[in-house]
Amino acid sequence: MFRSPVPCDRNSPQSGDWSDHLDDMTTIWLQRKWGVEFAPNTVGKAVEVLARGKRFHPVREALEGLKPWDGTRRNTEWLSDYLGVEKSKYTELVGAFFLRGMIKRVMEPGCKFDYCMVLEGPQGKGKSTVARILSWHWFCDTDLDLNNKDSLLALPGHWVYEIAELGSLMKAEERKQKSFLSRQEDEYRPPYGKRLIKVPRQSVFIGTTNEEEYLKDATGGRRFWPVVCGDEINLDGLRNSLEQMFAEALADYRAGERCWPSGAEQDELFTPEQAKRGMSEPFEDILWKWVENQMSPFSMADAAVDGLKLTPDKLTPAIVTRLGIALRKLGCGRKEDRNAEDPSKRRLYLTPAMVRREMRGAPASAAVPRPSAGIGGIDVPF
Repeated sequence: MFRSPVPCDRNSPQSGDWSDHLDDMTTIWLQRKWGVEFAPNTVGKAVEVLARGKRFHPVREALEGLKPWDGTRRNTEWLSDYLGVEKSKYTELVGAFFLRGMIKRVMEPGCKFDYCMVLEGPQGKGKSTVARILSWHWFCDTDLDLNNKDSLLALPGHWVYEIAELGSLMKAEERKQKSFLSRQEDEYRPPYGKRLIKVPRQSVFIGTTNEEEYLKDATGGRRFWPVVCGDEINLDGLRNSLEQMFAEALADYRAGERCWPSGAEQDELFTPEQAKRGMSEPFEDILWKWVENQMSPFSMADAAVDGLKLTPDKLTPAIVTRLGIALRKLGCGRKEDRNAEDPSKRRLYLTPAMVRREMRGAPASAAVPRPSAGIGGIDVPF
């Protein structure tokens, strides 16, 4: 890009992206002004060589030019304040972590930040505009074809990349989803280039969708941070607060604050939200009826063999993974029994009722009172 008016164009703006058209205009200007003749291709290469000697980072410059943070915390509240997201500890962390991740990506190109915030809600409510505002001019929403390396050419130069309706990302195999989001650098051959280049990734991803169930895989699902937007999105409020939001995130980055959940936060806050977005399994209703009747913690094998009537030879890793997702989606918790002699009994699951009792301080396996029976075994109503 150029940062001052170009001499070959009287109507040139103060700054903008260099184009093939400017190669042609510069060629003509050189001929008229200096009487020298070069091919436009040669002029374009010369401009690129000179530009590489005067590199700058527009996003970093913009961040460094911000007014200092005023000390008011906004980044744990912006999702609820401007997007109408129901406030919770989870949404507070998502809001703060994502903005810190944006800062870290441009300050440390290629750093590890393999998360995608997903804005859920009906179409036409402004979710895509939110992504565009957050990009601060460096935005892209072209469709990404994960099977085509040329699609990676769209990433450089864009801070926020919107994956509209989660498009090709959800259509791709889980393996490719994970690989794409976790990649720290992209390798491709630029147009007309002779050699492959490796470009450290500086983009972050925002998905938008009006679906409620879209995550296929347990391990891949941890990369998605879903939030449900309200009916009214305050776009002007977001625009007006954006500079101080970035100033706060920059201050947090410099202070070494995290932009990812801890293990406990992942298990207690993030995984339950991700599990809700898991695609429904055909056996969930049967499993739920069995879970409701359990009086003590149970193992995965118990749920599979007793609950779903599967034979042990059917317990493949894929089935175990799907069953684990379904149990978490039903609200079951987990606990470790290190004293169990049978390894399959060491990791136990708690029913939702047991989880609630543990939160109140009562043992998970505490006896659950049953209705008393009257004469002849007939239940007596309260």
